[in-house]
Amino acid sequence: MSRPLSPQAALARILGPLEGARVPGGCDHCDADQTVEPLEAGVWVIHVHHDDGCPFYVKLQEGRAA
Repeated sequence: MSRPLSPQAALARILGPLEGARVPGGCDHCDADQTVEPLEAGVWVIHVHHDDGCPFYVKLQEGRAA
């Protein structure tokens, strides 16, 4: 009988193969893609790369500037 994976090991198994890959999707308003980056053990960040003219991203940036 095998032991269940720890949450960190499970994340590494799922997200590890995606590290550095550009995965389509991530925004309903443009043709975005995503990348996955490990920050530390068990902590990952998913970056969404929007198109230059994405209306959602433009609004997001306007909100940050306010």
